[in-house]
Amino acid sequence: MEPAHLLRIFTRSKGVHALKRFWQRIRIYTIRKTDPRVQDWNGLTDEEKRISSVIRRLIKKSDSELLLSPMSSRYFVKNERSQILVIFRDGEASVINHVYGYNVKISPKTFKSLYTIFVTEVEIRRDRLEEEYRQNMQHSLNNIISTMEE
Repeated sequence: MEPAHLLRIFTRSKGVHALKRFWQRIRIYTIRKTDPRVQDWNGLTDEEKRISSVIRRLIKKSDSELLLSPMSSRYFVKNERSQILVIFRDGEASVINHVYGYNVKISPKTFKSLYTIFVTEVEIRRDRLEEEYRQNMQHSLNNIISTMEE
């Protein structure tokens, strides 16, 4: 057999595809291990897991105030009853009360998760506020109509 003929057979075979796929997997593995933005949950520290849990619980409490600072990209969760203030931003989270204050480094993946929960809760609260406003407006308009009919 001629070498050119063998090359054509090899390029058509599944071997080339398997080789390309192998190198693709190696590249993906390398990127995942070296990119700081991509981190699995098993790689989180205990402090990061705990502070994430605290922030999630405070965000879900209905008596917590949710504030954000668009200029500095910081997000605040304040709960008067628990006397806790949490500030988180990309790379860091702080928990403060009248006795202690802790700063914990957080991964970009943790920040993104907390940010998504925070923004979702803000949207839910905004929707509730809008609905209350609409109901009050309809009630007021109905009162105006009834007084005009008299």
